[in-house]
Amino acid sequence: MSAHPAILLRPTPARWQCRRSVLLGAIALVLLLHFGVIGSLGEIGAGARAEPALAEPVAVRTIEALPARVAEAAAIEPAASVGPVALSTVAPAAAPTASPAASAWVLVKASARLRKDQELSTTVQELPPAEPTSVAASPPTEAAVATSIAMEPSTLAAAERETPEAGSEPGMMTVALAAPRAEPATFLTSGERPPPVYRTLLPGPATLGYELRRGPFRGAGEIRWRPAGDRYALQFDVRLAGIALLSQSSQGELGAHGLAPVRFVDQRPRKSARAANFSRDSGAITFSGSSNRWPLFAGTQDRLSWMIQLGGIVAADPALATGGRISMVLVSARGEAAVRTARFAGRENAETASGSVAALKFVVDGHSAYDGSFEIWLDPARAYLPARAISRNGSGDAEFELLLQRAEP
Repeated sequence: MSAHPAILLRPTPARWQCRRSVLLGAIALVLLLHFGVIGSLGEIGAGARAEPALAEPVAVRTIEALPARVAEAAAIEPAASVGPVALSTVAPAAAPTASPAASAWVLVKASARLRKDQELSTTVQELPPAEPTSVAASPPTEAAVATSIAMEPSTLAAAERETPEAGSEPGMMTVALAAPRAEPATFLTSGERPPPVYRTLLPGPATLGYELRRGPFRGAGEIRWRPAGDRYALQFDVRLAGIALLSQSSQGELGAHGLAPVRFVDQRPRKSARAANFSRDSGAITFSGSSNRWPLFAGTQDRLSWMIQLGGIVAADPALATGGRISMVLVSARGEAAVRTARFAGRENAETASGSVAALKFVVDGHSAYDGSFEIWLDPARAYLPARAISRNGSGDAEFELLLQRAEP
């Protein structure tokens, strides 16, 4: 019995299996050819041997997508891979679709770059630490990092020392110098120089008694001058109606330039005594009631010793009494010091408690509008000791006046 034509045309299961195998093989062959062509174009480009022009965002996104595999391929820890320099400099962008061959190539290149960045980071960490301002600056480029690691640490340190400071002239090397010593404080004004020293011819021991006048009131004053060898002691006391108004003492050394005070004490009513100390070992003047510290110049006098010193200078050089000026540093116990000048004011008959005497008048002007002035008359007949003296305040009013009553050896 012959088969029906429709039955003969119907494919059998074996035929279907054969046809499906042929079809799948053809499809596989086409896919392999397709991927092979795309991979060759991505690797070679347009016939050149240059590296593929892949967008930087693609590389970064590929690294971020496979952090564990990339770290394993580079044999480093993920935290020490690139750091903020490599990842933060590229803005994320949409990654184009890439073939498997291109993706594999990108993965290999990323691994190599990670290894290179790790080496750069390790080398940079071994260099001397940079200044804080350099760390806070914008991330360096690969070229800058490569230049830095190519330098030896000593060369890098020298380059940092030669970096000019802001505002300096270009091309000038900045040299680090030791900080200059702070200059000690001084009472000298701008352009003022320490006064000169003078020869002196000092009087012998003496006790001088004075009548004190303070407005309508009358009192008594006494100066006791006691030179002994190379030292001296000087005391001045003023009393009014039996009350001590002022007590001053000066002690020090005697030399070729006259009196050299060591300690000066000033005592006022109902106030604590104040002192000025003259240290020639340290070359400084210090005070008990003030934090001031002044340099000690040769010839410096306190507010009591200057009267004896002035007479000794004039006695040694009488020519200074014919129009010269005598300058010296005067120091008070309150912490004040200033260069004061005694100018010759002429020859006058000085009024004393026992009559007038021929004398030489000197005026010591105030150092400022708030500082007082002095007038003093030196008696040549008594070794140029004071025959009369007036102390005036900043307004010019007389605070007290001394008139000689007696002079005793």
